Amino acid sequence: GCYHNLKKAEYDLEHDEKSVEVNERLSGKAGHKAYKAGGVETIHALDWIKHAIGEEELSRRVKNSLKGLKIANYYGCMYTRPRHIFPEKDKGPGSESTAKPHFMDDLLAAAGAQNVDFPLKTACCGGAHSLSDSDTSTRLVLNILETAEACGAEVIATECPTCHTGLEMHQVRAEEVLGRKTNVKILYFTQLLGMALGLSQKKVGVQENLSDPRALLREKGLG
Repeated sequence: GCYHNLKKAEYDLEHDEKSVEVNERLSGKAGHKAYKAGGVETIHALDWIKHAIGEEELSRRVKNSLKGLKIANYYGCMYTRPRHIFPEKDKGPGSESTAKPHFMDDLLAAAGAQNVDFPLKTACCGGAHSLSDSDTSTRLVLNILETAEACGAEVIATECPTCHTGLEMHQVRAEEVLGRKTNVKILYFTQLLGMALGLSQKKVGVQENLSDPRALLREKGLG
């Protein structure tokens, strides 16, 4: 996704000779400023909320608890891979784990959610192949959806737009092509946190979600 590509570009520009090549190619462009290694840091929203606000402060700000909402947190396969482009991770307590990411779990738990034990947190959804090999992507997504439901999840929380789009798109396709229907709803973690902090369903845009979680959210008091 976007975060991964930005992190990879940041790493390459700082560790290879790419910055020299990039600056040479852009030197004639109007308004171009030479790239300087270390001048830009890519930070994921999960990292920012975790460190700038934290669970304790987040809990204090909650107006509509996510209590009773069973969530499978899905990070996807690119959030912490390849490991070498994420030097800020795996630094002990307080840092994200590349093998077992947990920041989304931590933040949603602080908002009252019940995180289920979900073994496919970092499984591939086939997002990069959605157009070139839709059948494979559909099978990968269906496995994620059915596993989440088997674990008791009502919602899959996502942190990546590519993964989110793939899960919703192939949820529909799995029913149409394979006759396999799943009812688990897919929401961005920011949508869930927004509602927990007092924003309406409309304000966080759940009406745009293909999986249409509105009835479930109303049932949980998140109208």
